[in-house]
Amino acid sequence: MPNLAQAPCQRLDGYLFNAVGGRRADLRQELAAFRRGGVRKARLLASAPLPFATEDCISFPSQAQFHPLRYLAALSKAFVRDGGRLFPGTHVETITDGTPATIETRNGSVVTAAAVVVATNSPVHPRFAIHTKQAAYRTY
Repeated sequence: MPNLAQAPCQRLDGYLFNAVGGRRADLRQELAAFRRGGVRKARLLASAPLPFATEDCISFPSQAQFHPLRYLAALSKAFVRDGGRLFPGTHVETITDGTPATIETRNGSVVTAAAVVVATNSPVHPRFAIHTKQAAYRTY
């Protein structure tokens, strides 16, 4: 069980590097895009100071790291306080846009809402298997 009493946020450097066999030119293009977007502190390094080998990487200094369970607990509390309702453990089968939007669940329940936020790491879409093309990462 994580220690939820730890500091809510700390600052540390983040790194973006290619997967094995990635192209170095891709990182240089990413860095150029960051510069165009106003990210001035990012810089290209020969490798990331990690416990495994990397090639070139982009360093992002002073990134925020926070405890996701503490964040979700506070977000959930504020959501419910402001009139929202949570349905934990509910598997959504379909989402239909409209006024109101309609959400159908695996157990047959139907929920209507003025707005729906799909906040998953993998898209919810019955037609396209996008999740089979996503790469797994150990960062958020």
